[in-house]
Amino acid sequence: MKNQVSDWTDYFFNKYNKKSIFLPFLNSPYYKTRISKVIIGNLWFEFSDFMPKYLTKAASLVSTNEIRRNIVQIAYEELGSGSHKAIHSHLFLECLDNNFKRDHQITCEKELASLLNKIQKNPSDSFILGINLGLEIPANENIECIFNAITTNKEEELKIEKMPFFKIHRINEDEHIRLNVKNFLDFCKSKEEVNEFLEGFNIAINFWESFWSLATKEMESFHVLRS
Repeated sequence: MKNQVSDWTDYFFNKYNKKSIFLPFLNSPYYKTRISKVIIGNLWFEFSDFMPKYLTKAASLVSTNEIRRNIVQIAYEELGSGSHKAIHSHLFLECLDNNFKRDHQITCEKELASLLNKIQKNPSDSFILGINLGLEIPANENIECIFNAITTNKEEELKIEKMPFFKIHRINEDEHIRLNVKNFLDFCKSKEEVNEFLEGFNIAINFWESFWSLATKEMESFHVLRS
C-alpha cells in the first residue's frame, strides 16, 4: 500500500503540475512587495477561514463514518486541534502586519461558493474525495508562495518563518496529501468511482488556477488604483 500511495501521489502531483498555476502570480512585478502582502493577506485569510466550513459540509454529505472521520480529522486540525488559539486562519493573521485590516473588496467569495455548490449538487463520496485531494495537492507550493508574497525582505522572512502557521503547515502538508491519496485507494474501486474522483480533482485544480489568476489581477488593480 505504501508504494501505491507514493506512486499515485506522483501521478496526481504531475497531473496538477502540468497546469503551471502559479506562474502568472510568481512572474508579476508586484510579487513579494507590499501589494502582494495586502492581496494575499486578504485572499488567503478568506480561504483559510472557509476551509473548516467546506470540510464540515463535505463530511456531512459523504455516506460512511469511515470517510467522514478522515475528513473531520483535517477539519479538526484546521480548527486548532482543540485550541482556539491555534485556529489556522487566526494563526495566519498573526503573520501579517499589526495594522492589517480586512478589505472585503479583495475577495474570492465567488470561487469559494462555487466549491460548496459543486459538492451540494453532486454529493457522491468519490467526487467529494477528488475535490479534497485537488485542494490539498498543491499545499506545499501554496505555502511557499504565500510566504514569499507576504514577506518583502530578509528580516520579515526570518521573523515569519518561525511563526506557528508556517511551522505547522511545512510539517503537516505531506501527510494530508498522503491521507487524501489513501482515501482514493481505499474508497474508489470501480471505474465510475475513479472517474468521479478525477472529475472532482480537476474541479479543485481549476479552483486553484482561478484563485492565483484572481490574485494576480487583484495585484494589478491595486497598483493602478494607488498609482
